Amino acid sequence: MIKRSLLGGKSMGKKTRIFLLLTTIALLGLVACRQQEASPESRGIVRANAAYRTSFGEAPVPERGLCFARVGFYPLKSGEGRLAPVPLFLFRESGQLALLLGQLAGSGLRFPEASALYNPFPPGSSVELLSEPQGHVELVLKPADPVSPGQLRIMAAALAETAFQFDEVTQVRVLSESEGGRRVQDFTRDGGRIQPPGPPELLQLAGSWEAGKKEATEILAGFDRPVKVEFFRLTDAQGLKIPGEYFTSAFEMAVVVHPEKPSRIREGMRLKAQWRLVDRLGRTGEGTGEFELLRHEHGEETGAASN
Repeated sequence: MIKRSLLGGKSMGKKTRIFLLLTTIALLGLVACRQQEASPESRGIVRANAAYRTSFGEAPVPERGLCFARVGFYPLKSGEGRLAPVPLFLFRESGQLALLLGQLAGSGLRFPEASALYNPFPPGSSVELLSEPQGHVELVLKPADPVSPGQLRIMAAALAETAFQFDEVTQVRVLSESEGGRRVQDFTRDGGRIQPPGPPELLQLAGSWEAGKKEATEILAGFDRPVKVEFFRLTDAQGLKIPGEYFTSAFEMAVVVHPEKPSRIREGMRLKAQWRLVDRLGRTGEGTGEFELLRHEHGEETGAASN
């Protein structure tokens, strides 16, 4: 993966697998991905469906491999049963519906307090795709913790709308394991449930540690979609800038920082970020926020979609 320096420096080359980390902690989750070795004729190809292009414009092209740009849906805090899309990327063509539904329910994605979206799925939740004959999808939602009937309906709507991005899907039936396999709701297509994405935003900050090492190798600032970073500043709780090399990541969904003094980077420390971002459809997002630094260790299971 080639990463562009925000400071005009040289490329980082392939030292890290920061895109996998991004998809695990930020997206998406927000983003279900695992890059695979590819033959020369398939390098650098992206196929975005209509749901992705309508929401986020043209998709970024991977350095190698055939990538599929898709979306998943999360509910708005304002209620009213409306949902908004987030980008998800896959490197496998078969079984995409099951992969997307599983990542949506089990990603553990945390949106910042100021975000218009929230994740209704308790961490560790899952979903089982039972059948999809002739576009009639039936699935079982398995919440990790007890949830209210209202929360079940919200989770079911997010799963159903994610399924409807596939043209062949015309009906979705959601069953609940926590309700003894009883039906939660049947869904048909309804464009009124969807709200277009708002401005791009910073989701969270995570530090990356080599397994067994005390010093962090890098800090990742993960965004909610591919963006052009017009401005980014990272400081400690006292307002002092974190010195180091700053880069943008593959898929344009993160700023990667190689700290000048890794020993000063600690799990759970408070960091302040300031940003100005522009997405592929010209929407601008800017803000300032304080974040707790999450921890990721190289070599641990990411939970990203398998090939």
